[in-house]
Amino acid sequence: MKRLVIAASLLLSGIASNSQAAITFIAGSNVTPERLAGLQAAANELQGLLDIQQNIKVSVSFSALSCSQFGAVLGYAGPYTAYANFSGAPQTNTWYVSAQVANEGISYAVDDAVHITAEFNHNLGNTGCLDGITWYYGADHNPAWNQVDFVSTAVHEFMHGLGFLSFIGSDGNLNSGLIDNYSTFLYDNSTGKSWKNMTAGERAASILNNNNLVWSGAKTTSMVSLLQAGTTASRARMYAPATYQSGSSTSHFDVSLLYDNGDNEVMEPIADFPEDSALAIVAFCDMGWPILQDTDGDTINDCDDSDPLVAAVIDTDGDGVPDSSDAFPSNPLEWLDTDGDGIGNNADHDDDGDGAPDIVDTQPLNPAVDTEINLPLNSNYDGAMLKEAAGIR
Repeated sequence: MKRLVIAASLLLSGIASNSQAAITFIAGSNVTPERLAGLQAAANELQGLLDIQQNIKVSVSFSALSCSQFGAVLGYAGPYTAYANFSGAPQTNTWYVSAQVANEGISYAVDDAVHITAEFNHNLGNTGCLDGITWYYGADHNPAWNQVDFVSTAVHEFMHGLGFLSFIGSDGNLNSGLIDNYSTFLYDNSTGKSWKNMTAGERAASILNNNNLVWSGAKTTSMVSLLQAGTTASRARMYAPATYQSGSSTSHFDVSLLYDNGDNEVMEPIADFPEDSALAIVAFCDMGWPILQDTDGDTINDCDDSDPLVAAVIDTDGDGVPDSSDAFPSNPLEWLDTDGDGIGNNADHDDDGDGAPDIVDTQPLNPAVDTEINLPLNSNYDGAMLKEAAGIR
């Protein structure tokens, strides 16, 4: 799939993965150490958002792609092959890109020599190719005004190779009689029909139905409130201009998508920075990929989170105090440790650590005040029992 440029990218973080698998590169022409570092930075970002369980092999080169002084194809990428009806396939009679099949542990896909092929524009910034505009290979998504964020561009292209693309062309015909995984989530809001249930002619018309082709995946739909623009009937729009754009139409979110923070979606067809990947990643969840992205920061990945935009209240020990506020999250009898001595207030006879036992301390939670009350001479008492009776916790 091709990506164009008209002119800092922000990609969300995820929870940690226990997998040692990675996106690896087979370097072709013009891959310099600087470019390889940029490729690796893009791989690192994706590995923090998608749960990569098997090594994904990417063949990558830099070559002379279509270019003028006014615009350029930044790059393109796609799956090397695809499989259907493998063991455990989420949908039958449906094409899945080899990277996803490999990630499921299917041996013949794992053994593929290449899962994704990618090329990037070698001539960017040269005379006749966006003169004066150069690649920025830094991992911090902070290009100068005359630079293009390579890492964000590489993330975009690798997402195509990982399955964010349609196998269906302008005529609406299926590839070898089978629909692809991605296209099963395309839905025409005008006709109320999924591409799975359309004829080739109906799909051909839907491909050109601007503002009415949407993504139907439930998880992505649950997160469209992150957008200030780019939805139809509360679903994210897909790129379906009235004039078919080969390599771009249907295989991207629409250019109208705009996040509330002002970022553009990384899977739009035209690079316009800064960018965010929140919806793109949960679209992978819809397609059956395990993900690590955790938008609300509650340590539950967005795919498994019943409400990915509202942090879940976690109370491991069930004592009514959230773990985030519980000094002893695994002990249902303790939740506060005023003096930080490792002994919970319920068991500690001197909660504030001021040397005055709580039973005689007029302010047992204030270490700055240790005024004692008088007890009868020779009184014998169980400090813990008296403390509980006094209601001091």
